[in-house]
Amino acid sequence: MNAETTRRVTRLDSVLPKSGVHKLLAGANRDARPWCSRDPFGTAPDPDLKYCLENDDSVSREWIPQGFTGVSDAKDNELWGDAGNIQLFASNDGWDPGREDDPDPGGDCTAGELESNDACNQKGVRVTFVQSRTNPATGSPEVKYRHVLLAWTYVNSADHISFDGLHASECPVQKGVHAGGIVWYGNYLYVADTRNGLRVFDMRYIMDLNPDGDASTNDAMGADSDGVKTTADVQDKTKVGRHNNVWYSFGYRYVMPQVAAWRFKATQSNPKGSYACVSTGAPKASYISLDRSTVPDRLIMGEYCRPESGYPSTGRVASYPVADLAGRSADVPAQGWANYLPMTNGGAQGAAAYDGTLYVNESKGTDEPGNLWRHEWSDGRLVPIGQAVKTARGAEDLYVERGFGRLWSVSEHRPGAAADCTANRDPSDPTGTDYCQRVLYGHKSTWIDDRP
Repeated sequence: MNAETTRRVTRLDSVLPKSGVHKLLAGANRDARPWCSRDPFGTAPDPDLKYCLENDDSVSREWIPQGFTGVSDAKDNELWGDAGNIQLFASNDGWDPGREDDPDPGGDCTAGELESNDACNQKGVRVTFVQSRTNPATGSPEVKYRHVLLAWTYVNSADHISFDGLHASECPVQKGVHAGGIVWYGNYLYVADTRNGLRVFDMRYIMDLNPDGDASTNDAMGADSDGVKTTADVQDKTKVGRHNNVWYSFGYRYVMPQVAAWRFKATQSNPKGSYACVSTGAPKASYISLDRSTVPDRLIMGEYCRPESGYPSTGRVASYPVADLAGRSADVPAQGWANYLPMTNGGAQGAAAYDGTLYVNESKGTDEPGNLWRHEWSDGRLVPIGQAVKTARGAEDLYVERGFGRLWSVSEHRPGAAADCTANRDPSDPTGTDYCQRVLYGHKSTWIDDRP
């Protein structure tokens, strides 16, 4: 951990109260519906289990689901105390009308809109905690979830500790961190940062800006080193960080600050502004996952690439001993799985390995179901196993849930958003089913492995 980052997080910790994972989940304020009617699969086989998000999350133009992980990654025994089954998915703020280079035809936000319209603000990345359990009061199964804003800390012009969303000042006119893959391992959450490597967060530093649970009143926070008292406002969605001794968080109750970063040592030579990839230099950290079937546990990292003239790579994938990364005092080289994906068109959105099989999600856009590929290592190269298994439109990152034997992902496309979503409705469906639907879904691993 960088010493300066440690000092800043320690200062933030002295001012803002913390919440553990259990408390956060106990106050989960949103419902996910198992076996809902939303269907991003179309002609593809239905999964073993799926959860629908609340309507505003499913149709959100702003927040686009990407990375996926859970307690099966976090703990070898797959238990986080008595909190039940926990999953996490990350979403990036993909719609920023206030950003100068935003392609939205509506144009930029005015100065007034930046202060009054929360969509005009680039919020970066949020992580959603999902808990499935049996309700102790009713005995019925329930799935609840809550969003947490990811942040990075800085010291402002008044020498006060503050924070901002993960787009950060490093790239003020770019979308910033894509969060195409996440891994929860022990107390730490690792977030893929495409051009740089990984961002690291700590479950022990989830800050609670509304401890009394009443958003209508500003709660008292602590005082910084200058002794000035502060409060927090979780109703104003247009501000973030400390302003005039009031803390803001784009309206989110919980904020988790970055505690470290792992950066590639090699130069990133993949062309910017393009999905193409080269075959040398630092890879893209497009997606990550965890393989607990090996000794030691390994972090899988891979690239999203679209081959084009001069850039033929379909994407590299490699593994790293995760314990070596956590205790890094020197460079950590890639080990195993270091190979190019045998996929003609590239487009890998997520990859996960278990018991020697590498699973890869390939999105086919909004016009057809995605492909779930299986590979094995043979004679120093990756070899496909059987045919692709058809899966959801907009299939994203992959997560292995060992105890329940499921391979999970999330679909990214929102209903009715793209022309393809409307144009490709099933003509035999009189209600006009929209196959662009956001769900969390899990395929049975045994069912996948039995496919020809």
